Amino acid sequence: MMRSIGIVGGGAGGIFAALGASKAAKEKGMPLEIHLFERNPRLGIKILISGGGRCNVTHEGPIEDILNEG
Repeated sequence: MMRSIGIVGGGAGGIFAALGASKAAKEKGMPLEIHLFERNPRLGIKILISGGGRCNVTHEGPIEDILNEG
């Protein structure tokens, strides 16, 4: 029996919820149909527009400095 879930919001939380649900269903061998509803034309677009394209990591300095610190 195919189960179906709907997730409202295609931001980071919604995308990760869909991934988690998919993984859990696959581990249990349960067929699952996931519907992700987002009012913007593309999923995750709010992630790109927050923090000047760097999410919420920082708003100051070049991104290369952050990447090199890791």
